Amino acid sequence: MALGAVIEAVAREPYADVIRERIARPLGLRTLTFGPPTGASNVVVTPWTPQATSAAGALYASPTDIVRWDAAFFGGKLLPKAIVTAMTTPPALPGALLPYAFGWVADTLDGRREIWHNGDVLGATTRNCWFPDQHVAVVVFGNALDFDPAPVVRAAMRAIDPPSPAAVAADGAPAPGEEAAVTVRAQGVCRVGERFDRPVAVRPPHARRH
Repeated sequence: MALGAVIEAVAREPYADVIRERIARPLGLRTLTFGPPTGASNVVVTPWTPQATSAAGALYASPTDIVRWDAAFFGGKLLPKAIVTAMTTPPALPGALLPYAFGWVADTLDGRREIWHNGDVLGATTRNCWFPDQHVAVVVFGNALDFDPAPVVRAAMRAIDPPSPAAVAADGAPAPGEEAAVTVRAQGVCRVGERFDRPVAVRPPHARRH
């Protein structure tokens, strides 16, 4: 919220106008809006007003436009690639190894580098994942707060780019110092929603495997 207020002060225009004129229109993101889209007939959950979450969570867009956003953001069309790298690289802190960067989590999935961010409001859960080496975006929308998108992301990527058996085994191995019994109990608490939108896994135009 605070950053949104800073952007309004620097730009001297409402946050909604900044999103529309400086991001949505230049990148061709037709469904990206600040606040609920007007005239939409396929809204699954009751929209929140912009006043409820402001810049922290009042953006609306289709999964396909999120894929387009990923291709533009990570492709350097919105910001210089050096800034994108800095935003997605976790800081080196003494005595700590944290995966969280500037709004992005630097992770791995089946041995692949993964950069992701999630979003939750009452009634909905989303996850936006970018795999830089494969140049693939996987975007999952769920219409339940307790829906876990991680298995959908994993299944989508394994279908697009099947990993080696060794990579799959390593992905399921306990982390150093992990207590398996605690992990099992935590997984039992997470309930997967009964309904969810189909995941969108799209290789942006002109993408090539590395």
